[in-house]
Amino acid sequence: MSDFTLAEAARVIRQRPEPTNKPTTPRAYVAMRLVVFDCPNITWTGVREVLSRNTEHMGSNPSKPGLILLKCFYEYQKTVDEHTRHVLSRDVEKANMLEDSWAKNMMAAEEASAAAGGRRRGRRRDNNANGGWDGDRRRSSRGGACAIM
Repeated sequence: MSDFTLAEAARVIRQRPEPTNKPTTPRAYVAMRLVVFDCPNITWTGVREVLSRNTEHMGSNPSKPGLILLKCFYEYQKTVDEHTRHVLSRDVEKANMLEDSWAKNMMAAEEASAAAGGRRRGRRRDNNANGGWDGDRRRSSRGGACAIM
């Protein structure tokens, strides 16, 4: 799986016909559930594609508000949950503001990482230096793939 998979899921949901058992009120319903929390090829831009699609769909055609419910990397999950809450309460303005501020924050973090030479400092290196778990072993066991659940 990759960011392309998330973009394709968003495209498919846009084209999917409405379910016949959908409630008659224009409430949002979960059209697809994606679990992508251990996929190394999923980045914040792919997650943002899903958030953007959910918001766009609520604003453009509120009679057909099928959502993609996303379970993702734990650092992104709080933002995703908060965004979904705004979309479900039909507060598109707050959802857009959250999405924009998150994107700015993520871009700033990437720029800071690039300015530092792309070196990641964090818990993995510290734990390994202090006799903690071996980060290299964990990384190699992940491989480069994930399963679609």
